[in-house]
Amino acid sequence: MNMKTFEGLIPLFTAIISAAALLVGYVYQKHMETDAGIRKNRQEIYSRLITNITKRNEMQWRIENSPDWKKAKNEQEQYQMILKDAEMSKNWHDRTEVVAFLFLYGTDDAINAYAKWVSEGSNVENIGKLILAFRKSIYPETHTTADDANLTIWNIHKPLPAKQQ
Repeated sequence: MNMKTFEGLIPLFTAIISAAALLVGYVYQKHMETDAGIRKNRQEIYSRLITNITKRNEMQWRIENSPDWKKAKNEQEQYQMILKDAEMSKNWHDRTEVVAFLFLYGTDDAINAYAKWVSEGSNVENIGKLILAFRKSIYPETHTTADDANLTIWNIHKPLPAKQQ
């Protein structure tokens, strides 16, 4: 191959390298857009689930503090009151839907945190661990703790540690 032929191939090599760089840039940009969309979906799902949980807690408090609750003869009658409440029924339907989305878009850690929270009795006072798991699936390098989440939600003040001298 002589020098003249090689010089004729330089524009072709330049075009191939430029096209490859553009293709890599395009693929990277699409990957970043997809990741951003998934993060946005996760944020919406986690937010909907936490809203659902807090609304259910509020509704259950209302039912449990009603005169009819106190008149109920046993736990079965009380349970039936919860089942028959229209707002609670809608809340349960909404939660079923959002949990299905959690299983589609949530990280394994977020799903496992929800399953653990449910298996431990869905105790709203311990919701900080659940919120923290959701947060970590969106912001993996968070320095927030479950205690911080509980403190913020429930406004439970703990004494500050004594100053070291």
